[in-house]
Amino acid sequence: LSSRGKWKRLHEQPRVGDVVLVADYNTPRRRWPLGRIVELLTGGDGLARGESVRNSSGRSRTPEHPYLRSWLL
Repeated sequence: LSSRGKWKRLHEQPRVGDVVLVADYNTPRRRWPLGRIVELLTGGDGLARGESVRNSSGRSRTPEHPYLRSWLL
């Protein structure tokens, strides 16, 4: 069997305080808001699996599918 390199590399993990682009698929991409990570949700392996994001209006939210809805800037 050949080894798969795709899952062996660790990508940059988000940290509390990082700025992310929060996708809202009901608005045009140019109007997606920026947010700041206020809390990380980690898995049993210690890697980030989700985050709570606060935007400029002060609302905090945790997306259902975290990495499909926010991008680290």
